Amino acid sequence: MVLRIRLSIEVKMRMSEGLFVNISGVH
Repeated sequence: MVLRIRLSIEVKMRMSEGLFVNISGVH
């Protein structure tokens, strides 16, 4: 269970990172 939560957090962080990169790339 802990592993699953940690994995979801990592995925969210990766997604947010990609979003920031896309936004900075557009601007």
